[in-house]
Amino acid sequence: MHAPTYKAMPEVQVCAVADVTPARLSLMKELLNLSDADCYSETEQLLMRDDIDCVVIMTPQQFRREIVIAAAQAGKQILCEKPIAVAPQDADAMIAAARQAGVRFGMVHNYIFFPEVLLIKELIETGAIGDVVVVVQNYLSVEDRPAAAEYKPDWRHNPGFSGGGVLMDMIHPVYLAEWFFGSPIRSVSAAIDRRADTASAVEDLALVRLEFDDGYGLINMAWGEGPGGIEITGTRGRILVFYKNFGTCPFMPVDQIYVVTRDRVMTPHLDRPVDYTTFFRQTFQPLVRDFIESIKEGREPIASAEAGKRALEAVLGCYESAALERVVYLPLPSDDPVYRSGVAGLSDLAIDGNNRLKRRRLYGL
Repeated sequence: MHAPTYKAMPEVQVCAVADVTPARLSLMKELLNLSDADCYSETEQLLMRDDIDCVVIMTPQQFRREIVIAAAQAGKQILCEKPIAVAPQDADAMIAAARQAGVRFGMVHNYIFFPEVLLIKELIETGAIGDVVVVVQNYLSVEDRPAAAEYKPDWRHNPGFSGGGVLMDMIHPVYLAEWFFGSPIRSVSAAIDRRADTASAVEDLALVRLEFDDGYGLINMAWGEGPGGIEITGTRGRILVFYKNFGTCPFMPVDQIYVVTRDRVMTPHLDRPVDYTTFFRQTFQPLVRDFIESIKEGREPIASAEAGKRALEAVLGCYESAALERVVYLPLPSDDPVYRSGVAGLSDLAIDGNNRLKRRRLYGL
């Protein structure tokens, strides 16, 4: 997804790539027309180059802390895939390193640039539905796509690599909820379960409740089959977004959008390409351009590392909520085992022996 994005952007020049997997390194070399001298098996070799301004980090999240810190110390601007890390303590260290080095640190929160999401934000900001009260996002037919076959195709089902299951993998609606409200999440509660793959150590179903200063969010998410869509309730109206066959974003294109008020029902027309790869390039490009402009203008990117950390904490707070069967308040305190270690820290909590996560043996419990 990233390689064709940068190839299509005249303002971006790809200088080098690093990957521990020879087959993936060869693929990127071919896609980006790089020489052998520009392809590295070690990140450190790439970071030593003085012709590189920015690095884009696309490794599994388990490895991102050390790479981000090394990139910051090398003076490189940093754009990082989601989620930012497996534990908030790691995210804090990464953010601190970038600040100390004076470099920008942004996240690939590309769902912000989906056409329907931009339209929702515009309608909210223009007061079309009044003040936002409830945001409901259904992602109940997320495709469980394997990772690179040449590396570890099942790493997203390994909590040591991924830090969680479908909710961590599809963290997008978590940061979108915050973006719609324009304020941080204050508390979370969740039901977490594994329904299908009995051998998996991570969840495939998450029903999440978010609380904001002035409203609430609901996220229903699962690998498998189920309804998708977005519904925003305001004090003066509603926005409803449905996808083809009532499926889940981004695996299905937008089918219809409704804006409902007391006076009328509007159906704004929204063209959206169906081709998945083309569509994703169209969301990555404006995000990358915003990141470049943030460097030039000395401001935070629209998707900041701090937003990445808040989204990570919300997801981990959901896992902790399911384990303790109570509301969890954010931000997580620094002495919380989950703050320090992510889902690995759940084993240090006082969890009831009959808890669903324990019965399912999720996250190594």
